[in-house]
Amino acid sequence: VNTLAQYIAEDYFMAKAIADRGWRFSMATQVAMQNSGSYSIGQFQSRMIRWTKLRINMLPGTVLEPVSECFLASLIIGWAAHYVFRWDMMVFFMCHCLAWFISDYIQLTGVQGGALCFSKLDFAVAWFIRESMAVQIFLSALWDPTISWRTGRYRLRCGGTAEEILDV
Repeated sequence: VNTLAQYIAEDYFMAKAIADRGWRFSMATQVAMQNSGSYSIGQFQSRMIRWTKLRINMLPGTVLEPVSECFLASLIIGWAAHYVFRWDMMVFFMCHCLAWFISDYIQLTGVQGGALCFSKLDFAVAWFIRESMAVQIFLSALWDPTISWRTGRYRLRCGGTAEEILDV
């Protein structure tokens, strides 16, 4: 237990320690339901920035993560389709984003096991807001490496360890 105390993402490092011992994992058939309560866009953004900071420090390859986000990936692929095939970049961008949106909706309904508790319009608005914030969230995470968590502030170190910042 003391070994994991230095990490903010102790659940990740606990799973890593188990895997490093050669133990096997299997997925449960039941989805782990979470009741995250009500969040504002600002609270969601803060949470995502904190998680991004953790991923950047735990897994350095995370610096490539923005390229895997819908809008940036669609722009890059749209540019490539225009350059290689002379397709209209914006038409390709819009079609690619629509396909991504539909795929996300299908995946969410599958994970939830049926009908969602919100409308398709609610999903579309939330999806657009989340995708629009992705690159800004990543850049914000790079800008300030400290994390505020519960009552403390922590400085992240490479490898995922954290050191509490004590105000003197």
